[in-house]
Amino acid sequence: MIENLHFSNLDQILPGWFLLNLEHEITHWSEAAARTLGYKEEDVLNQHFINLLPDYRDDRENFLVHLQGSNPSSSIIHHQVKLKQKSGVIVEALLSLYPITQEEKKYKLITIEKVTEITELLQYTNNKKSQILDQYNLFQICQNDLEMKDIFDAILVSVTSGQGLKFNRAFLFLVDTHEKKLKGIQAIGPSSKERAGEIYHRLQAEGPSTLSEMIRLFTQEKSSHQDQVNDLVRSMQINLQDINHILIKTLYQRKYIEFKHEPGREPHESYKWLADKLNSENMLIMPLVWHGRSVGLLIADNVITETKISDQDIKSFIDFAEVASSVIISVRILSRLEQSITAGDEANIKLKESQNKLLEQEKLAAKGQLLNQMAHEVRGPLATIGGFASRIYKKLEPTNPHYKNMGHIVETALTLEKVLTSILDQALGKAPEKRNFSDTAKVINKITSLLGEEITDRKISVNLNIQGDLPLIAVPDHHLFEILNNLIKNAIEALEEEGLLLIVAKKTSDHISIAIQDTGPGISQADEDKLYTPYFSTKNKGTGLGLVIVKKLVAEYSGELQYNTRLGKGTTFSVHLPIYHQQ
Repeated sequence: MIENLHFSNLDQILPGWFLLNLEHEITHWSEAAARTLGYKEEDVLNQHFINLLPDYRDDRENFLVHLQGSNPSSSIIHHQVKLKQKSGVIVEALLSLYPITQEEKKYKLITIEKVTEITELLQYTNNKKSQILDQYNLFQICQNDLEMKDIFDAILVSVTSGQGLKFNRAFLFLVDTHEKKLKGIQAIGPSSKERAGEIYHRLQAEGPSTLSEMIRLFTQEKSSHQDQVNDLVRSMQINLQDINHILIKTLYQRKYIEFKHEPGREPHESYKWLADKLNSENMLIMPLVWHGRSVGLLIADNVITETKISDQDIKSFIDFAEVASSVIISVRILSRLEQSITAGDEANIKLKESQNKLLEQEKLAAKGQLLNQMAHEVRGPLATIGGFASRIYKKLEPTNPHYKNMGHIVETALTLEKVLTSILDQALGKAPEKRNFSDTAKVINKITSLLGEEITDRKISVNLNIQGDLPLIAVPDHHLFEILNNLIKNAIEALEEEGLLLIVAKKTSDHISIAIQDTGPGISQADEDKLYTPYFSTKNKGTGLGLVIVKKLVAEYSGELQYNTRLGKGTTFSVHLPIYHQQ
């Protein structure tokens, strides 16, 4: 009779426990269980076990039936379950169930351990980081910068090696939430008994004594025999909606299944599929669960040695699965954190670039507004000057001593009118006139002629070097005039009396290169940083717009603007503009 059992001995060797009869009524229980759940003896004895389950569970009536599944004589080890204390507080515990037969009467012995109040989970969560790091020491061969497949290798080696759980083969499946599938990821195991013997003898010879050494040896010496089991497991994908499939059922119920061949009993179609796929009729399917979330599955078997899977093997596998789940999620979190940091750095760089572009746009907008105002203010008087000069010029004879100078005035006025028209058109958003071409030598000679009086007054020596018969430049006359006039005037203004100005123009590949060099004081580092900033000028009467305009025009015609300066030695500005090719 069950009454003759020494229950006091059970209290010494088991954690909190309950004894249930065939109707699942509690006939005996331990003092530890009473303390844990807070019930008195009369509250529990002869009451149905479902009274200890939370009221919100839909499966309370058939909880134990579902727990044991289709095999009521099987043991259940370490199933995570929520129980209700008398005070109403919900606790979590690891529940194990062992069927007992005594004189043709059947009972169920239930044990509970690792009881944690839900109200304590916050503290548990705060301590989880240090726990994960402790558990992660098991996989010390795998550092954070290794790929996930190295983490998977470490897990699978731990399941199969002699220094680990000692199973013959191991298969890892993970949930893909995006595709809503359970996918085979990675596997370890020999392809045959002969191959298993070869591996065993080689490992004996190399003698890894610890699990870490075994993981290191495996990651360093992966061989092609693993390709077969990896190809096999990666071909296996199951939809998460297929709730009757053995693997999906295990995933959702979050309790292990010991898959066994039972003669004379017709298994579900998915059982046959799994047995055929893995060529195994006895295996352990273990869910990977992290904070109540199904991560995936680990499957292990002893298909090579045909060793029976013991209760101790199951308990060890349950404990290991908890560690493996934490490691997989932790490394994923670390990886995503690293990706987020990298993305953040890239976003910061792009933000700075955008800020610089915005600042440049603001400067150019301010410059455009000022140029627009200046153009309107200047255009009227310039038209008047040009008109008077043109009428006087037409009345002068070529022999008149003022004829040449008056011609320069008329030509310059026309050029300036074209520049102002171009500025106003851009400000009003009008389409620019069709690009034409210009003669480099002619424009340079015009500018030096117009500036001739200032050059003479300051006793500046000008060395003009136009190399060969230069082809035309794909820039309109008035814009080339504006570019070179600004650069040459800047060079003259930088020179002391009796300084030297060198202008060199030559053809290079598909470009015309024009260099304007002076022997002035050079540009300081502080001024270099502001060189192309609107309104910045080192001259008392400068507008600070000359180089801004030059840079914009050169860029507009797909050219390049460069400079080189040395303090006390002088400065050289070089302009490279494309050659005009007739259409």
